[in-house]
Amino acid sequence: MTLPDLLSCAGKPVHTMQISPADWILSYDQDEPVQPAVTVSSTLPLGITPTVSLGASGTCHTVIRIHDGYVAAVHFTGVTLTMKGATAACAPLIRECVEHSDRTSLPADYDVGKWLR
Repeated sequence: MTLPDLLSCAGKPVHTMQISPADWILSYDQDEPVQPAVTVSSTLPLGITPTVSLGASGTCHTVIRIHDGYVAAVHFTGVTLTMKGATAACAPLIRECVEHSDRTSLPADYDVGKWLR
């Protein structure tokens, strides 16, 4: 996937860092709940009603490395407390980008830094 395709899908990254003339690191954060809370309760004798709540959380920090204008690596970090698995909070950040990439061609003289500085 090219940088223009990533930016048009995922938007502006929270942070950017140039690590070499050809390599950049972009980071995206997701801290909104990724699934609804599930609450289970039951009435016991004497009118006692204990409740247990599950879900409604999960955060993700996505780090993407760009090399010569193309996505070279994607890494996920953060606390994910969802019932869907370890990276469930991260998936929405790039799922659409991967599934519906525009497949933009880059010219030979494409300057990544021009768009990320």
